[in-house]
Amino acid sequence: MQLQIQLSQKMIKQLSIFLLMTIIEIITYAQKTDEFIVTRFEEINNISSKSVTDILQSSEGYLWMSSNEGLIRYDGYSFKIFTNTANYSNSIQLIAEDTRQNIWLVLLDGTLAKFDPSNASFTNVLIKYPLQSTQEKPGGVESIHIDKQNNIWLGITRTGLVKVDPLSGNAKIYDVVPDKDHYYTPELRKFYNRVLDVYEDEQGLFWLATPDGLYHFNKETAVMKPLRVRPKNPSDWRDDNFRCIHRIKNTLWIGSWGRWFKFL
Repeated sequence: MQLQIQLSQKMIKQLSIFLLMTIIEIITYAQKTDEFIVTRFEEINNISSKSVTDILQSSEGYLWMSSNEGLIRYDGYSFKIFTNTANYSNSIQLIAEDTRQNIWLVLLDGTLAKFDPSNASFTNVLIKYPLQSTQEKPGGVESIHIDKQNNIWLGITRTGLVKVDPLSGNAKIYDVVPDKDHYYTPELRKFYNRVLDVYEDEQGLFWLATPDGLYHFNKETAVMKPLRVRPKNPSDWRDDNFRCIHRIKNTLWIGSWGRWFKFL
């Protein structure tokens, strides 16, 4: 009997990050260990959730974890769960920290919330998307990045890269693959119009991991530039379906669906 396994985009990204970081550790340090110590945390440690969707180490050193039952903090000794009573759901998918030490949360329904660790308070932020000619609603949020000016950038399915003002909630959409690009069919264009991970360099320029390869984005000029030549046939298998991106020294390591790359 053949067993079929279906992976969500979130699970694929998590697996890609895990494999990428494993490879990087092997290449960079080439260290061997005879024993791994695995510690399991569960209900007796005040962890009721069975699913952790994202992990962040804050500037204060705490580990923050998003789960389907709220935001979890680990201080090295114990766990504490924070829930947003103003939301009907506390199922959190993604987390990121801004320069003011606020923790930003992307909920399962795609909405945003800000958590202030200093007073354990939540603030919900309504994202105000611009009107689209197609009237198509934005898809699910697949990535979050907060730039040095504390603007929030979301990678959204079938929508592209979205900039959100954290105060007003006003959003601006930047296409990865615009309507005028006729390389793909309209349906494939929507599939490739996504950002799965963002790295911001010292000059504030973005490097984007997308299913359409590696992109370079200048947020000041709004210029979106692909950095690899597409295959001659749009239906060909893509080895540059990039899922995650990480920098070590002067090298960008990029995880893809099927292999890994380094970009110097």
